[in-house]
Amino acid sequence: MDNRQQQFEFHRANWRFDSPPDEAVITTASILEGQPILFVARDEEDGGWQFLDGRDVDIAEAKVVSLMSIVLRDEAILDLTDLPPGWVAERYTSEAPWRRGRIEEVEE
Repeated sequence: MDNRQQQFEFHRANWRFDSPPDEAVITTASILEGQPILFVARDEEDGGWQFLDGRDVDIAEAKVVSLMSIVLRDEAILDLTDLPPGWVAERYTSEAPWRRGRIEEVEE
């Protein structure tokens, strides 16, 4: 079993999100190409997740992937397992701690 498969099995066995590992989430092509995840949003209405790089999003760049694939890309996402719907988390760099707030507090 290769390292990525071992990580997958470990996270699957220790899953802490209230969303399943195969839940479809929104990200961008730039994240899939290696840009760091710096902004995470959880939709108020349906609890859906968005994993972004902090820049303005062009809808043409939007991609749908599994939540597990995001965790495998950046394990710091595990710090956000308890992020409630209607909240966001952001950080300045991939090494910085997450800052959290309600969506409307961040938009002001």
